[in-house]
Amino acid sequence: LEELSLDLDCLAPQLCGSMQRLGFNPAALDMPQRRMLRAVQGICVWTLVALGRAVGYDRLTGAVLWEWASADATWALLIAHGAITTTLDDLCDIQVGAGDPDQDAVVVPSDLS
Repeated sequence: LEELSLDLDCLAPQLCGSMQRLGFNPAALDMPQRRMLRAVQGICVWTLVALGRAVGYDRLTGAVLWEWASADATWALLIAHGAITTTLDDLCDIQVGAGDPDQDAVVVPSDLS
């Protein structure tokens, strides 16, 4: 999980900027912008899933997220915000069958669908 954390640290500025630009008024976004927002939300969802699987969903608390985020409020809130603002419709848009050549969306874990 520490290696994943290091990789995500490199993404943090892009995720933060994307969420600020795209998440303000999702209804006004064109298709490429909506796809980008779904991708960013997918990263947030996958991040929480990875953390939940690592520590166990029953032990995933705010304190665990805070510790994992190294007490960085911006990072913890960004991940939580991206996951929480992902609607069921977003998950349907994101989730496709693995290897489906007609789709290029992000696949989410089956335990989230």
